[in-house]
Amino acid sequence: GGCRRGSRFRVGRQILALILSLGTLSSSGYTSLMACLRGYAALFYSFGLLCPSTAAVAGGTLQKISGDLDFMHSSVTHSNLGGLGPDAGPDYLLFTKVMRTVEGGFIDLRVTALNDYSAAVPKRNGVKPDGDFRVINMRSGTSTDFEFSLLNSQTGEPAVIDRFHFSVFDFDTGKREVEFVIASNFSEYVVPNYTTLVIASDKRTGGTQFTATARADGNDNPTLPGKLTKEQMARTVTFLYEKTSTFHITYGIAGKGSPRNMLFSGRSMLVPSSEPTNVSTTTTTANPTITTTSTTATSTTTSSTTTTMTTTTTTTANTTTTTTT
Repeated sequence: GGCRRGSRFRVGRQILALILSLGTLSSSGYTSLMACLRGYAALFYSFGLLCPSTAAVAGGTLQKISGDLDFMHSSVTHSNLGGLGPDAGPDYLLFTKVMRTVEGGFIDLRVTALNDYSAAVPKRNGVKPDGDFRVINMRSGTSTDFEFSLLNSQTGEPAVIDRFHFSVFDFDTGKREVEFVIASNFSEYVVPNYTTLVIASDKRTGGTQFTATARADGNDNPTLPGKLTKEQMARTVTFLYEKTSTFHITYGIAGKGSPRNMLFSGRSMLVPSSEPTNVSTTTTTANPTITTTSTTATSTTTSSTTTTMTTTTTTTANTTTTTTT
C-alpha cells in the first residue's frame, strides 16, 4: 500500500538494464521500452495507482520531496560554467543534494549557460564562503540566459518537483553598473511592498524583468536568506515554481564597470514557512505584464491583462500578504 507501489517502475527499469547488459536487448529497444514504461506510469499515476514520488510525468519523473529547495547542505561537485573552469569536462555548474526526497534520496541542481557567458573570476562560481547563498560571477556589460535543471542524484534523470521556491538577492547598482534578472515559467513572484526593484515585462523572453535602482556596496550584503534587514528584503525577489524540473533565469549587468555576483538561494524571508516576519509583500501570479510607476517606498503595479483583477489582503501572525491574481 501507499508509496511502496511507486517502486515497481524502478524495479522494471533495473530489469531492463540487466537485460541490456546481457546483450539480449539493443540500446534502441531499451529506449523504446523505457518510453512505454514512462507512458504507462503516467497513466497509472493519473488514476492514483502510483505514488507521486516516483510517477513518470512530462519532462521527467515526479519526485515527492521533504521541504523546499535548500542549499545549506549542498556541495559544488563540478564547476565549469560556460566552459570557463576552474574544472575541466562538461560545461555546467552542479550543486548536489539541494533537496531530499521522502524516500531518502537526493535531488541535484545543474546550471547551464545557454548563450555567451563571461566571468571575471570563474572560481567564485558556486558556494559563497560567508553565508548560505550560491553565486554566479559575471562581468559587467554582459548578460546570460541560464537553465537550472533539477536531477535525480542517483539516476541523473530530470526530477519534476511539485512546488519549490527560488530567490535572488542583493539587486543593487554601482557607479556605472545596474543589475537585472529576467525570469520566466514561474507560477508567482513575491517582493516586499517597499521593493526598490523596477518590474516590467521582457519582450525577448516573454518573462518578467527585475532591475535594481538602489545604490549599495559590499558592506550591506546579506549573509543568511532567513535573516535579512529591511533594506536587503527590498532588493530581493522570490519565485514559486510548480510541477517542473527546469526553470530559466537571465542575469545581466548593464553598463561597464566592476564585475558582479548573482546571489541566489531557495526560500527567503519573503515567503516564511511558519515564523512571523512583519513583512508586507505583494505576490503576483502567472507572468503578467507589469508596469512599475514608483520605485521608492511603495511600488505600484498595473496588470495589462484583460481578466478581472482581484486583490486579497490577509493578516496572520503579524505577517501581511497582498495577493494579486
